[in-house]
Amino acid sequence: MLKKFYLKDQYNNKIYVEHYFLEEKRKENSKSKIKGYKNNRSKSEENNKNKNIVVLFHGLLENCNLEKYNILTSFLLDNNFEVLKFDYTGHGNSKGSFNIKFLLSNIKAIYNYIENYYNNHIKSYKNNKYNFNIYFVPYSISGYGVLKFLKTIEEKNDKNDFIKKVVFLNPYFGYSNLDVKKLLDLKKIFSFLFFRKATFYNKYNNVKAVISKSFIEERKKLLKEYKSKKIFSIKSKIKFFIIHSKYDKNVPLKSSEYAYNELSKNNFVLLYIVEDDHYFRKTFNIVVKKIIHFLKV
Repeated sequence: MLKKFYLKDQYNNKIYVEHYFLEEKRKENSKSKIKGYKNNRSKSEENNKNKNIVVLFHGLLENCNLEKYNILTSFLLDNNFEVLKFDYTGHGNSKGSFNIKFLLSNIKAIYNYIENYYNNHIKSYKNNKYNFNIYFVPYSISGYGVLKFLKTIEEKNDKNDFIKKVVFLNPYFGYSNLDVKKLLDLKKIFSFLFFRKATFYNKYNNVKAVISKSFIEERKKLLKEYKSKKIFSIKSKIKFFIIHSKYDKNVPLKSSEYAYNELSKNNFVLLYIVEDDHYFRKTFNIVVKKIIHFLKV
């Protein structure tokens, strides 16, 4: 069952959300999409009383309904995970313009929705001895957003009883080879000067997004935070898995190697390297297998 709706974050941004609920009898329609992957769902898995929700976070100049996210959603459902995915402000069906402040406020709104969803059903979970688990799968710039969100929770001493695992996909934590300024043409420069925002196109995904001028300015602060290592000082029981492409030209592999070394000081962390680029053009089937395996073990 699919529920489509809009959420508002603390800045009144309307965020487009899709929540996929598990159905008792669901046709497996994803087998043909990734060759060589077998669904090993057993009766014991079908009868367990875990409530597992995976949140998918798309990257910059993307949206939640790109083919890779739809394929991953289908496989997660086949393996008994509910799925929540959404469009960041300025992307897809979410209006406005994107910046780091809204990235973080969007993530907070999504987490609050899940927490409220749990609290509204807490009696039935307790009576049936459910375990309520949240798993995050952030791609690219969402890596920074999720890590910053987890850091904020710790600093505020908020309880985090639900987030169990995070799978980072070619994550951007503040360091990148991509020079956004090179993407600016006269039209975008004019738009930044007069409207403080501009529309950018992603030719690979054939999608567009509206980016705030402040995002360009904020990237220096993110790099400084990355180099200071503060972003990685997470102390929690969350398990991390980083999947990074060896030939990623946007976010170099050494960024994730650096993150792995820092996160490993206080956390359980795995790093898996694939022979691919930033978009997982060749190895997405492998990536899907690794994600599901990590979430299930």
